[in-house]
Amino acid sequence: MSARLGGGHDGAARAIADRLAAHEVHTHIVDFLDASPRLGSMIETVFRVEVERAPWAYRLEFELWSHVPALTHVARRLFRRFFSEQLTRWIESYDPDLIIATHPFPAQLLGELRVRGHPAVRQRVLATFLTDFSVHPMWVHPAIDVHLAVSDSAAVQAKRRGHLRGPVRRVGPFVDPRFHAVGDRARARRELGLPDQATLALIVGGAWGVGKLVETARSLASSSEVTPVVLCGRNDDLLRRVEAIPGAIAVGRPTRVDRS
Repeated sequence: MSARLGGGHDGAARAIADRLAAHEVHTHIVDFLDASPRLGSMIETVFRVEVERAPWAYRLEFELWSHVPALTHVARRLFRRFFSEQLTRWIESYDPDLIIATHPFPAQLLGELRVRGHPAVRQRVLATFLTDFSVHPMWVHPAIDVHLAVSDSAAVQAKRRGHLRGPVRRVGPFVDPRFHAVGDRARARRELGLPDQATLALIVGGAWGVGKLVETARSLASSSEVTPVVLCGRNDDLLRRVEAIPGAIAVGRPTRVDRS
């Protein structure tokens, strides 16, 4: 169970599914926001506005989660009210032995269903995969069977968040195996239209192309020492803005590069 709030949670879900499939485990990925389409779309829109146009609000949200525990309880009630019906239908339909949440929202709802003794989760193993290196309270729920962390520091933070039902395991990040491949750099440069000899500075802002990427690219392009290459993800507006910067290179939606 993932949520399309950025690309990291979905990427982790796909990588975990691929790893399990290699062990002949059948998997199915669902998007938590689709369990309540109208509210899910609203949450996605608000989140996008926060990270793209009001990062101060995003930081404030994290601070509130950490210092106002009552907000977590409010969120749980909200998820129960609007998302639980469809989520339990998914569970009953796919009949899984193990449910892994790669986003805190489904993790909280799964935990609440367990607390309330809902039959959809009573005999199933519930796990949360913590995609973040910093763990805020919404990431953990005491009724989840096991929390899986990407680093030792994240595991320690999760343990400190409360009296958990099960263990916290450090399993390392899960990413697409293609990221581990080392290909021919010269060929990759040719296929992506990058200069053969220039020193490149890679600028990344995630799937949504969030952050001061344009300002960073413009600053680096004004120097003769490096050529900025901006990965724009799915942000077409960012792509156009970077393309207008002399000396900068914009890379749009993922392009398949032959790594052989």
